[in-house]
Amino acid sequence: MATPRYGQGERETLGGSIEEIEGLDYKALLSYIINQEMKKAEMYNTLRLLSKDAVWDQRVTRLFKVMYEESVGNAERLLETFRKEFPGKNPADSGGHFLEVQLSEDRLRELAYSGNLEEILEHMIGAEKLTAEIYQYLMEKSENEKVKELLRSLSEVGLERARNLEEVLSSLQQEKGS
Repeated sequence: MATPRYGQGERETLGGSIEEIEGLDYKALLSYIINQEMKKAEMYNTLRLLSKDAVWDQRVTRLFKVMYEESVGNAERLLETFRKEFPGKNPADSGGHFLEVQLSEDRLRELAYSGNLEEILEHMIGAEKLTAEIYQYLMEKSENEKVKELLRSLSEVGLERARNLEEVLSSLQQEKGS
């Protein structure tokens, strides 16, 4: 499987995101991750809606729906954790760059309508794996046990998402080869 091709601007954004996250305390990191999960939910929902218009295999539409719901659920659980840890406070809107370098909506539409499902899946697999690696790296550098545990669990979620995407991609490729 090919690694997603990131342009110079995307690599700079990713580098900026890593530097941003390294400097966050636990409260700010929770806020950041909540915001990121909501952005991912938006991305998966966009893909789900595009997949309905683009005559994709229904398994893909269902997978994007599950990933959308999972991201919303993750954000809700993280928000609940935030509110328990910091009563009376709300997570800050991080407004910064998000770790997962996402395809633009225009690019997603272009890929969807051109039938380039495999490229979308490969990009998403690469993005999930990359994010998991970055969380693992940051976890190893952190000295705060709460931050370490949060980053460890997020890394595991990213790897599980990548496995789910790989299974769908593999299934589609096998059927295509038949």
